[in-house]
Amino acid sequence: MNPQRILLSREYTRLFHFFVNSFLNPNLCVIISPPGEKCGLAEVHTELVLIHPFREGNGRCSRILASIMALQAGLPILDFSFISGPMKSEYFSAIQIGMDRNYKPMEKLFAEIIENSIPALSK
Repeated sequence: MNPQRILLSREYTRLFHFFVNSFLNPNLCVIISPPGEKCGLAEVHTELVLIHPFREGNGRCSRILASIMALQAGLPILDFSFISGPMKSEYFSAIQIGMDRNYKPMEKLFAEIIENSIPALSK
């Protein structure tokens, strides 16, 4: 294997651990109340998109992780289709605002995503 790739891989691992230990609440995946669900989902999703650890697929990986967290909290698989189209600019704006660790706009989006996903559970 190329020595530069090994160093890059180690650096990604180091940065990921730094990210988890420095920026994420250690109890983030232990979701207790509905406000906590939106908060945890919004924070993890925003921060993972912002660190952009992969060349391709960062948004998809972030959405998969959010869906796994939602399932762990007893929610349905999240339906992100509502953030396409006109809501896409609001989504990108929420990510940009998250750069200052203000997750309120993303929490609002996740509240709508969760609300739109619950009817899909009964289909």
